[in-house]
Parts: sequence; C-alpha cells; structure tokens
Amino acid sequence: MQLFARAYVLKNYSSLAKSIGLNPNELLRLVGIRPDMLHDLENPVPFDSLAKLLHNTARQSGCETIGLRLASKHEIDDFGVISLLIRHQPTLRDALSTFIDYRHILTQSHLLHIDDCGKTTIIREELLSEDIINKRHPIELAVGMAFRLCDELTEKTWRPRSVNFTHTAPEDRTVHGRIFRCKVNFEADFNGIVCDTASLDAPLPSADPAIVRAVSRILGQIPASSQESLVHSVKKLIYLLMPMRRATLEQVALTLGMSVSTLQRRLGDAGTTYMDLLGIVRNELVVPYLSNTGHSLQRISDLLGFANQSSFTRWFIAAFSKTPRSWRKQNNVAMVRVAPHKPLS
Repeated sequence: MQLFARAYVLKNYSSLAKSIGLNPNELLRLVGIRPDMLHDLENPVPFDSLAKLLHNTARQSGCETIGLRLASKHEIDDFGVISLLIRHQPTLRDALSTFIDYRHILTQSHLLHIDDCGKTTIIREELLSEDIINKRHPIELAVGMAFRLCDELTEKTWRPRSVNFTHTAPEDRTVHGRIFRCKVNFEADFNGIVCDTASLDAPLPSADPAIVRAVSRILGQIPASSQESLVHSVKKLIYLLMPMRRATLEQVALTLGMSVSTLQRRLGDAGTTYMDLLGIVRNELVVPYLSNTGHSLQRISDLLGFANQSSFTRWFIAAFSKTPRSWRKQNNVAMVRVAPHKPLS
C-alpha cells in the first residue's frame, strides 16, 4: 500500500536546497514530485518519494542534517485548520493526542505514541515504511517536528530529558545540539523524546476551550482516527510497540480500548488474525534490517520483538528456509559487533 505525507513537510525544501547549492526542482523531479505540488501544503506526497528526496539531497550536498533543518522551520500553522485545534488544547498531552487523532489526514506514514512510564513519558515516533536505508532523514524530520510543536506551544520553556534515534550519530552533532537543547542519544532503542510526565500535563498558555469547541464543530465532518481501518490501526501499533517487546495481543487490544475477544472477532471479520499481522510486519522489516550493516543479529531480534535471538533465528528459518547469518553471507552483508544499547535519560 502506497503511503502519503502532506506537502507541508516540504514547505521550506526549495529555499533550503538552494541555500546549500542545489537545484530543488531537479531533485524533486528526480523522485517524481512536481515542484508545483509544493504550492499547496495540503497536496499528498508519496512517502517513498519524500524519503528518497531527503536521501539524495543529503548525499549530493554532504548535509547530514537535512531532515532536522527542515523540521526547525516548521510551524504549527502548517497543519491548516487542524492547527487551531492543536494550538488551543489545555495541555501538551492533549495537543499531541489531537495530532494522533487526525494523523490519518495529516500524514499516513508518521506514527506517534505516548508511553507513560511513571514520572517519565516517552513520545515514541516511527515511520510506517520498509525503506530502512532512506529512513534516517525522514525520522529526524518527524522527531524534529514533534519537538518543534511542543517547543512552540510552551513558548520555548519545554525541556525534555533526551531525544533518541535508532540510527548512528553524524560526524558533526552541532545542529542536533542547537535545535534540541538537551541530550541526544544515537543507536538508541527507539526514535522519540523522553520527558517528565508532569511537563505533558502542565497548562498551556495558548489554551482556549471556546476555540477548541468551535473548531471541533467545524471539523465535525472530518472522520477521526477511529474511522481508520482496524487492520491498519493494529499494524501501526505493532510497528510502535514491537521494539519494546510489548506488541502483544493483550497490549494492542488495551491500547485500542477493546477486549481481546472483541479484537480477535473484528480481525476475523476482516479476514485476518493478530498473528498474521505480526508476521506481516516482521516480514516487511526483517530484510531491510538484515541489510543494514549497523545492526547485529541480537539488535534485529530486539527490534522485531523476539524474546531472544534463538526465537528470532527459528522464526527466520521457518520463513526463509535459512538462518539469518546464511542470508547475510549470501547477500554479502558484513556481520557486525554486538554493541550495548544506549540507556534512557
């Protein structure tokens, strides 16, 4: 299934590309995006094209922070009418929840999940894409936009504990430090932001219940995420929860606000099962993960939600009739040293 983002994510792409000595129209056409598509921020842009555009731009310019630089210029108003609903929510948690509710309108590829862990909260982000190779810059764009949203809503008083990325660090981390103003972890267990739970529930200076009620009436004709395909919703949650080994039938049902039996029945009505969808997600991700020389087999096992590497190996043999090591050897992918995971902070 082809997934789309909205053109607002590329609002400042042309000026940024010119500033680093590139021809934006040539790069856009190379990935099948017409330059005039960016004139309307509501236009859909294929996510794969967006990912390739950022990858090609970074490769040609040597700029390792192209996604982050785009994010730093993003404004809440770029969301259109939904920006009014986001801007005037009572708390950051409510603002992020509103983004989640209308995510299917803003972007089909960007997943966001709020995971409370006592006094700390993880704002986890993921991209629903098999293209691991071209994922670095889009995920930095996505996390940067979430940070920018929270920063703007709190009038730059928000101070998260850390920003985290699963990919390796760039040679120069100056831009990351300037934009995030907090500790930035690379080769982490997840993509997203760690903050104090209390900071998500503090009142926002722009809160206005009257505007929220008025805009909610205007948006009444727009279906919220509850109208999204259940199968797609379950796949989305598996993508988000799997790296934390929490992508269980019980956890997904709880997150969707239904009983296990109800979820099983509704998936059955849709012609599938939870285990079928778990297997589909793992099959979509395992080959790109194995192709990434920065991932050890233990790391891949963790990312795919297996209890241990032996379970991953057994699953892989059943699915591909060979071991992961054999697959890597056959495809000339270098084995990597197992590195310790970066701790949360």
